[in-house]
Amino acid sequence: MTFPPSHRDLRSALCPSLIRRLTMLVAVAGVLLGCRKASDPVETSPDAVAWVGGRPLPASALEAELQRRSAGGLPHDQQQVLDELVELEAAYGKAIASGFLDQPEIQRAIRLLVVDRLRASRPVEPALASGPAEERARALYAANTNRFLKAEVWNVAWIRVESPRKATPEKKAEALARARDLRARAEKECRGMPHFGALAASVSADQATRFRGGELGWMTAAQMEARMDPAVVAAVLRLESPGVVAEPVVAADGIYLLKLMARRPAQLRPFDEVRPQLDHELALNDRRDRDARWSRWAREGVEVRLVPERLARIAVPAVRTNDAPVPTPAPMETPR
Repeated sequence: MTFPPSHRDLRSALCPSLIRRLTMLVAVAGVLLGCRKASDPVETSPDAVAWVGGRPLPASALEAELQRRSAGGLPHDQQQVLDELVELEAAYGKAIASGFLDQPEIQRAIRLLVVDRLRASRPVEPALASGPAEERARALYAANTNRFLKAEVWNVAWIRVESPRKATPEKKAEALARARDLRARAEKECRGMPHFGALAASVSADQATRFRGGELGWMTAAQMEARMDPAVVAAVLRLESPGVVAEPVVAADGIYLLKLMARRPAQLRPFDEVRPQLDHELALNDRRDRDARWSRWAREGVEVRLVPERLARIAVPAVRTNDAPVPTPAPMETPR
């Protein structure tokens, strides 16, 4: 099931410097927005510690910013903070006057920031699937044991006898007879050995394995299917007793003598080994659950009406490539 991205995910796509400035604006603008009339005389704003562009800067805004910085361990010299608030208020006034705040990208950033703060202000909702972390992890482990199985693996040794694809029937018969002779030799010379030993080095046409007794190493059925001829894979899967040299297997690229060195059946990975993966999955599930509940709460009681005929007229743009230029907001004009 696919959930919509959270507002935190959307917010991460915005310019970090823009987010920092908007965050500061949200912290201060609430106090300042009630004092926007340029014609207000000083007498009507006895709390003002400064006037910026005809708008009062209330003492409560300065006190709140001093308190915020003090709590965060930041420098909070009164004059410096006041200068920064004056600069902020002056720039914000220019942004309003120039129409900068009306740009779609800025409006979107403000909405995302406000909604993100709203979500952060709500009480943390516990996960629906509650309980001790280990208990939940063990329950997930028990319900998904098939996912944590180590596949069955085989370690096989082989000798490849060359038999060209376009060889005549007589030549192919000679190659098969040679392979049978080699099998008889292997049963005698390699008795008690896990692989084909020196015999592979002297007669095998497989350069990758001949000098290690023909040993292929541990492989799953899927790995063998990706590397071997289907006839060889089928023969390997039929091997039962280690040390026994099987009958020659005719494949498209040659004739093979096979010996099972060892076989390890499928095994369940221990709980402690997969615990980090389980904890990660549970954390993702909890996040999806919280996102879904937030989405339901945000829409609850809000009428939503779509206009299909207008939606049908909106063309979906192609995905932008990395080389395509990214549009930027128009520069803010400084009022004269």
